[in-house]
Amino acid sequence: DKWQDMEYELHYVDGTYLQGQHTIRLEYYEHTGHARVRLWWEPSTAGDSPPLVGEGPGEGYDDPWVAAYFANADLSGEPVLTRVETALDHNWGWGSPGTGVPRDYFSARWTQSLYLRGGTYRFTTYSDDGVRLWVDGQLLVDAWHPMRGYRSATVRLSEGTHEVRMEYFERTGVALARLTWRRVSR
Repeated sequence: DKWQDMEYELHYVDGTYLQGQHTIRLEYYEHTGHARVRLWWEPSTAGDSPPLVGEGPGEGYDDPWVAAYFANADLSGEPVLTRVETALDHNWGWGSPGTGVPRDYFSARWTQSLYLRGGTYRFTTYSDDGVRLWVDGQLLVDAWHPMRGYRSATVRLSEGTHEVRMEYFERTGVALARLTWRRVSR
């Protein structure tokens, strides 16, 4: 329900499980600016079962992230702020992540060792501005440019501990960075 003027934005709903035939209705209006609308859906698993969500014990959602914040947009030099965070889910708005970090032109790096069950995982970033994501040294998301939106990639992982690293930079305006993941098949 987004019946309001907005610039190009992506909105999504995750976790709606349907079976059988359904009618889909999308309503849209254009006020000023660029006119564009797009709707799509995708199954989250094969078959009729709901997706396997990585939210339980041993799936990394309660494990700490090691966060390092830099007073520049290119992760250079020593971090001006380091801390342990329980989630990689930030919306700083027009503000700063913390003491010593400017509200614009900063960058951050988060790392975590996640224990995951074996299967195919979808990792999804949501950021304003640039973001890169690696799992076990493999670059999955490479959107290192000013932008706002979601980026997703899937990867097949064996059961065990996996190194996850996300890097982010903020140019100007609103600052936000988020990472989620879910097991989409065994």
